[in-house]
Amino acid sequence: MVEWSITDGCNYRCSYCSIDDSIKSAGYNMKFFDLYLKNFLKHIPRGWNFNIVGGEPFSHPDFLNITSKLVKAGYTISVFTNFSAPISDLKKFLKITNKRLVFFNISLHLEHSDPDPFIKKILELKKSFPDFQNYNIYSVALPMKLNYLKQISEKFQQNGIPFFKLLLLRDKKNQFYKYSQDEQKIIRQINYKSGRTIRSASNLKKIINTKGKMCDCGYKYVFLHPDGKAFRCIPSVRSKNGYLGNILKNNFSLYSKPEVCKEKSCYCFGKYTIDQFQELYL
Repeated sequence: MVEWSITDGCNYRCSYCSIDDSIKSAGYNMKFFDLYLKNFLKHIPRGWNFNIVGGEPFSHPDFLNITSKLVKAGYTISVFTNFSAPISDLKKFLKITNKRLVFFNISLHLEHSDPDPFIKKILELKKSFPDFQNYNIYSVALPMKLNYLKQISEKFQQNGIPFFKLLLLRDKKNQFYKYSQDEQKIIRQINYKSGRTIRSASNLKKIINTKGKMCDCGYKYVFLHPDGKAFRCIPSVRSKNGYLGNILKNNFSLYSKPEVCKEKSCYCFGKYTIDQFQELYL
C-alpha cells in the first residue's frame, strides 16, 4: 500500500487535530502528476492500494482526475475524508473507483458537523450505488462528548448505518489521552456495536514494539508526502530513519526485501485493524 498524503491542506480547523496548524492551509500543485504517475508505474507494482489521505483529499482541485488516472493505471483506491465534499463529487468518486475501491473512510468532526448530513449523504450514496458497503465512519472520542457520541452511534444504527467507531484522542506530541475506566467502557460499547469483525488484541503489545524486528514497511508499504518525499512508514517521517527518496526527482526506490525496524513503536494501521491498535491504549 502507498499511503499518500495528497495535500496538507484542510478546510477544517479542529482544536484536537494532531497536525501542526502551520501546515493545515498548505497544499501541493499537482501539475507534476504525470511525472508522479510515470514514476508510480516504474516503481509501484500495479494492483497496490493507494490510500489517499490529507489534509482533506477532496479539497485538492485535481483529486478526482488523479484518482481516475490511478484507477486506469491498474491501482486500487482507499480514501480518508471528512465527508464535507458536495454529494455530486462523492458520487463522481464512487463512479470513478467502482470495483477498485477498497475502503471509504469517513471522519465525523463534531466541531464542524453533526450526524444528520452524514446520514443523508450515506443513504443517498447507498441508493445510487447499491453495492456501496465498504465504508467506515470514525469520530474522535472526545471525553466530554462520549455520551453524545453514544447517542450518535444509536442514531446511525437506527438508519441502517452500523459502521461507526471512535478513534482515540491524541495530542500534538502524538501521545494518547488517558481515559478513565468509565470512559473506556463507553468507547468499547460503541466500537463493539459496529458490524465489522473485531479481532483479538491479545499479545499485540509484544508485536507493536517493533524496533529491531524485520518489517515489510518500505518493501510492501510506503508513506508519500505531498512534496514527493517517500518514507518507509509514518514514524520514519519524524525520525528520518526510513527515507526512500523523492518520487518526483526519480531517486526513489522500495526495499527489495523486509528490513529491520528502527522505530521505537509502530503506528502503521495497515498492519493491524484499528480495533487491535486502539485496544493497546485502553
